[in-house]
Amino acid sequence: MLVLREAHLAKIAAYFASCKGKEGAGYLACRAGRIASDPWTGGAATRFLAREFCPVPPDAIVSASATHVTWQTDSFVHALGRAQGSNETVALIHSHPGGFDCFSAQDDRNERDLVDLAQRRLGHQAELISLVRLPDSRLFGRVWLSPKESLPLDLTVALGQRFALHFPGRGRGGTPEFFNRQALALGPAFNEDLAQLRVGIVGCGGTGSAMALLLGRLGIRFLRLFVRDTVGETKFNLLY
Repeated sequence: MLVLREAHLAKIAAYFASCKGKEGAGYLACRAGRIASDPWTGGAATRFLAREFCPVPPDAIVSASATHVTWQTDSFVHALGRAQGSNETVALIHSHPGGFDCFSAQDDRNERDLVDLAQRRLGHQAELISLVRLPDSRLFGRVWLSPKESLPLDLTVALGQRFALHFPGRGRGGTPEFFNRQALALGPAFNEDLAQLRVGIVGCGGTGSAMALLLGRLGIRFLRLFVRDTVGETKFNLLY
């Protein structure tokens, strides 16, 4: 999962708008949080937190059009140097002005070379995040573990005055009939967004137990209940 602030997205949007229909590219410096045992899956997990966005300098761009962008790798090497000094991970972000909503064969070739360069400079454990922004503001991405292996980003979250979720297939799923009213009022993707959320409830007394039931009825699929209490006759009506 990758988390960005709304301010990052505003800078990214402004930069790509300045490219005037041509592809652009830039870097996000990200901090990685490693979790040995995720409370939802029980397995290891990684959360990336974006810290800063820097576009590729204009004088480093070799050529650009609506379907490609190439640039000198000096700026990438500089981004790697800053990441090494700050114990960060580099995320490459570029645009697809035509709306092509998957990685191209050229993206694959270029990114394999870049992750190879990153691992030769930073060690074989270095990762490379790749993001693509579409004209309608959608984001999709992947994480390169090596030049031969990449994993899709299961979720990208933008936080600010509003929350925005980006994940594969968003807006393409069907809405269960019993959630049709929510879809009519708030859009078809609303129910899909709720289904992606992980909600933890600390305390399942009178308030927490009611909250858990209502969240389930709203469409939250993943609930974790945290209770440090003992069961007694006065608590049988609660959610234990």
